[in-house]
Amino acid sequence: MIQIFGTTKNFDTKKAQMWFKERRIPFQFVDLKEKEMSRGEFESVVESVSRAVGSRTKTQRITHRSRILMTLTRKKNFLKTS
Repeated sequence: MIQIFGTTKNFDTKKAQMWFKERRIPFQFVDLKEKEMSRGEFESVVESVSRAVGSRTKTQRITHRSRILMTLTRKKNFLKTS
């Protein structure tokens, strides 16, 4: 199943949810304000994104990865540090 990590007020999160709903594609929404992303989930996302952008040019991959990592790290302490 597809998982969307975000917050309920985020425009991109709402846009992604609408896209899947319009196409009747099931997804699970994980609100990062209620449930923090675990280290394993974070590493899985980074690995998936790295594989997905593997066919792009080196410059495109670096730019895309940078945007994703900046987005994921905007929220302080979203990784559990226990």
